Amino acid sequence: MDTFLSEKSSELFNLHEQNLDEITVIIPNKRAAVYIQSHLAHLSKRPFFAPEMITINEWISQHTPEKILNQHELLFILFDVHRKIQQKTTPEKEKEEDFNEFLKWGKTMLSDFDEIDRYLVSPDQIFADLRNIKEIEHWSFNDPELSQGQEKYLLFWNQLHTYYNVFNETLHARSETYQGKAYQRFAETISTANLTQRHYYFLGFNALSASEEKIIHYLVREKRGSFHSDIDQSYYLNSEHEAAHFYRKLCQRWQMKPQTENHFNAAPKQITIIESAQQTGQAKIAGKIISELVEKGADLNSTAIVLADESLLIPLSQSLPQSLETANITMGYPLKYSHLKSLVDLIFDLQFNFQKFKNSKLYHKSLLRVLDHAYISSLIKSKARLTDLENHILEHNQVFIDWEEITQHLPELSSLSQVFHWWEQPSKDGFAAMNVLVAELYSIFKDTPGKDLELEMLYHFSVSFKKFEQIWNRYQHFMDLKSFKRMFYQFWQSESLSFLGNPTAGIQVMGILETRLLDFENLVILGMNEGNLPQVNVSNSFIPYDLKKHHQLPTEEDRQAIFAHHFYRLLHRAKTVYMTYNSGGDDNGNGEKSRYITQLENELDPAFGHRIVRNTYTPDDRTAVIAATRYPSVAAVHQKLDAYFSTQGLSPSALNKLVACPLDFYYRYILEMRENEQVEENIESSTFGTKIHDVLELIFRKNFLDKNEPLNSEALKKEKPHLEKYLREKYLESFTESEIRYGQNRLSFEVSLSFLTKFIDKQIEEIEKSTQPIFVKELEKRLELDFELEINGVTKKIRMSGLADRIDQVGTMIRIVDYKSGKCDDDKVVITESYVSKNELYKLMDHDKKGYARQLLMYASMYRANNPQHKTFSAGIISMININDWLQNVRVGKEGDPVLSEQLLDSFETELKRKIEALYQPDFFFEHNPDSQYCEHCEV
Repeated sequence: MDTFLSEKSSELFNLHEQNLDEITVIIPNKRAAVYIQSHLAHLSKRPFFAPEMITINEWISQHTPEKILNQHELLFILFDVHRKIQQKTTPEKEKEEDFNEFLKWGKTMLSDFDEIDRYLVSPDQIFADLRNIKEIEHWSFNDPELSQGQEKYLLFWNQLHTYYNVFNETLHARSETYQGKAYQRFAETISTANLTQRHYYFLGFNALSASEEKIIHYLVREKRGSFHSDIDQSYYLNSEHEAAHFYRKLCQRWQMKPQTENHFNAAPKQITIIESAQQTGQAKIAGKIISELVEKGADLNSTAIVLADESLLIPLSQSLPQSLETANITMGYPLKYSHLKSLVDLIFDLQFNFQKFKNSKLYHKSLLRVLDHAYISSLIKSKARLTDLENHILEHNQVFIDWEEITQHLPELSSLSQVFHWWEQPSKDGFAAMNVLVAELYSIFKDTPGKDLELEMLYHFSVSFKKFEQIWNRYQHFMDLKSFKRMFYQFWQSESLSFLGNPTAGIQVMGILETRLLDFENLVILGMNEGNLPQVNVSNSFIPYDLKKHHQLPTEEDRQAIFAHHFYRLLHRAKTVYMTYNSGGDDNGNGEKSRYITQLENELDPAFGHRIVRNTYTPDDRTAVIAATRYPSVAAVHQKLDAYFSTQGLSPSALNKLVACPLDFYYRYILEMRENEQVEENIESSTFGTKIHDVLELIFRKNFLDKNEPLNSEALKKEKPHLEKYLREKYLESFTESEIRYGQNRLSFEVSLSFLTKFIDKQIEEIEKSTQPIFVKELEKRLELDFELEINGVTKKIRMSGLADRIDQVGTMIRIVDYKSGKCDDDKVVITESYVSKNELYKLMDHDKKGYARQLLMYASMYRANNPQHKTFSAGIISMININDWLQNVRVGKEGDPVLSEQLLDSFETELKRKIEALYQPDFFFEHNPDSQYCEHCEV
């Protein structure tokens, strides 16, 4: 296949075969140089000196006597300029702006300065225009004078030109500059520059800045330069098509005849667009496509996998077929997608929680996430000791943990003390911590086989943040943790891990920018989502859109046109193209396919033989799998049920779990799978209710049960002043004083205290209204009932078991009382009359709103079996939420008698036995109730 570079290499060779070393080829990126050298070597029959091949940045740097600084160091210099100007213009009573505040706008100012110079815009004119715009925005007909805030705001815009001048003067005095200024000066001095080469060839450029355009145009006019773009007629002739946006303007300004080819429509294109419901599914699709291309005998040297989303690189590397002989990753793998980045994120999260809680102890969630990270785990010699530490934190409900306690369990982490301690001076302490972290990880990885990739990542990470450390040591500006993190990430997050390979042989894996000037017959483009291609590139600027248009500075439309050219140019000579996109979306809801796919669908002319095929790739959907998950009642399940019913016993909560979701019952009581326990840092509803129960038990046991005395209001009135003390003591069994002093936990404490107070008041009211004494008979009483049940010809031992909060006696009436911190109303305890009259109590057993009624009937059945001497008893709930309703008894009908009849309890026990029998039947399945929430084991 003839490519753009092979055609241009042939032209260069034919024109300069005898003196190739006297020309310079200037290209957008270094990758193209390898292809040009390969083509020239193929054309030549003898050894030769190759032409110089260089990027335009490198070329201009060669002709810039000053040192060109990166933006990070320029930011520190600009801050010094800012302070110098601020000291002259800021009143003494006003506080000088610190580096942390400066970071919010300093980078934007640098970017604007660079752009103004690169595009040869007069700073005098544009800053004057900008100042006038801001003055108009704040001018008012009604107010003859501006407010102090408006004047301060306008002062900033008036000073922009001052910032620009002082900044450039400062750099000039240091023999330093920035890239935009270097481009501007070279453009202004190109006619006198010491250009030693005979001719300069500019290959494959598209969007030129004004300075680049001036430089190239001068050389073209002087017959010392040639300009060659790779533009196709298919979109150039369409005046609205953005892919040729820049080239059309260039032809007009230079008054040159367009040099366009007709490659796009020269050969039919087979384009397959594949929608993937999952992000990583695209990598699997690519693996399948490559396998098919290998089977078809496709030219793999002319095949490329292009990642519009670079995060797919690792999944792709694991999805390529093993039969593939060569696959060269000719792109860098950004460190921001590495495990190292996730560890750095966790460490900063640890530090932010020191600040958030104003506590030098380690917050348990952040700590455990760091300890569970693969890199930190590799430093821990004994995984059992790590598990012991995690269990210790859980058992003691430790929200905050001392470092000394951690090192007692994990002494090998002692050297990482600076990582796990509060960085009171973020810059100084942060650098020290990161240096220690790198050293410790290096010492482990260097002796561990298969860790070459991790070592390479550590090296790039270390080199990058060391540059930041050197700059900070030079300027020593104070940064808070937020600003330090921001700057720290800027220095290393954009770094990429380079993979070595042969970029001219085998399948090439690359990013979209690496494809510039390159051509392939077979293309697999992954990640074709809006936001990836074209990229979302929010460019912050002080200069408004209209002013940019007026001064011919690049706008967002120009940036979009750049990516359009990258995409369409890549398709020029391609014949087979696969494009995938993720329709499932990400955390930001981005599941939109790229606009370029839609454009192709509308623009591609089938008259040239082009064809588009649309496919959908749908991996196994987890929701569907869960919905279909069902376990039959087989012999192994029967054995588990036998063990559960005969020992632990069916509790009211287990019965309600069975009704709510049989699959959840199966996981919890048959497989004995529990949802993961967690440290309770905020008071959970279960703990909330437990503490209230504990205080009530304390008061009633001490004053009445142990003394065998009836309830009396005077004793309760004496206990009221001690409620807060009792409650605090109970809370401190699970939490520290500081944990219940503020925020949500403090609110929970106050609410539970309020509930207790209202409960005691309501209990006093009942005592004073009652004509009979009330005796507490039991508190936190374990009730059990054992019986035998013949199922499928086999006698089963069945136990029911439950814990009653309180059993008391009023006259001859026994009352089973259950406390609830949640709300209870009649619908939850009243049994529909027809259930009893029509012998339909089975409906109660499956009713999702009658859990409280089932629970109370179970308590009553168990109590009746163990206390046959009592014939008159009731069962009810006291809800803390609606305490004024006091005791809400289970009964038949809203006006029904609270005394539970023998007939009702007999019917309930019969239906309960049938419910148990059903679990042993071969046609019963433990499956998810679609009306129930998912538990941890099947949550989606």
